[in-house]
Amino acid sequence: MAQLDIGKAAFAGFGVIGRKPLPPIIWGLVTMLLSVGPMLLILPALLQFFDLAVAGVQNNTDPDPEQIMMLSAQMNTVTPLTWIAALLAYGLTTGALFRAMLKPEEKSWFYMRVSMAEVMLVVVTIVYAVLLLMAAGLLAGLVAVLALIAHQISESATLPVAIVLGLAALGVLVWGGLRFSLGLAMSWERKSFLLFESWSLTRGHAFGLFLVGLINFIISLLLAIVVGVVVGGSILAVMASTGMFQALASEDPGAFFTPEKIKSLWPIAVVWITLASIFQSYLTVVQTAPWAEAYGQLGTSNEETF
Repeated sequence: MAQLDIGKAAFAGFGVIGRKPLPPIIWGLVTMLLSVGPMLLILPALLQFFDLAVAGVQNNTDPDPEQIMMLSAQMNTVTPLTWIAALLAYGLTTGALFRAMLKPEEKSWFYMRVSMAEVMLVVVTIVYAVLLLMAAGLLAGLVAVLALIAHQISESATLPVAIVLGLAALGVLVWGGLRFSLGLAMSWERKSFLLFESWSLTRGHAFGLFLVGLINFIISLLLAIVVGVVVGGSILAVMASTGMFQALASEDPGAFFTPEKIKSLWPIAVVWITLASIFQSYLTVVQTAPWAEAYGQLGTSNEETF
């Protein structure tokens, strides 16, 4: 049986960033552009909505509900496009990360492609997410029924039974999710729907994968806290330097939030969104690379299983 190197897998994302620092930046910018692209189609409605909001603040009045509903309807028309753009961004960038780790020789276009591998990655991810949601719903319903039965037997036992069963259900859900967790990288590499084949690949490695996920969660949480403090401090500094605090504390905040003043903040917003997209891309690498690394360790030596 192949062995899983827990430490190497858990910190694989940092290895990718250290060896290839530029591609994650490009992936973040591509994700940002695909997210913003559909919004450009409704830019007139967004600007009109923005003007209504500013006018409401300045005049201390509520916007016309009919206008708000009309503008909301116009903006909702791009919802399907935003879904498609999000799936495209996910397939491009996650597929690029898998390619950088599993097929590093294919480095043109910053490892990004639109191929059957990316299509299978998106399809398998959707199925995986739906199955997890269905399993979570079924387990939650089962816990609720058993807790209700416990309540009928002994009211004082309801809470302890619910907690124990809830933790057991969570354990089952996590265990099942881990057993199928390598199906994404496997399906991408072999360009086939192989979600369920991950069950055989992860046999005997569930606890190791759990430790990989736990370490990864702690790292992601610490990074998010650090960046949150930095970003929060930056926002507070901008608000203080622009007089926004004084405006919010004044009797007439609308006098500050003029179209001219808000337009002057757009460059700051663009820079902030760009930096946030790049950070999110790096964070996604840190969170996703461990599973590609785990598949690389376990999948190659188990190809005869399939």
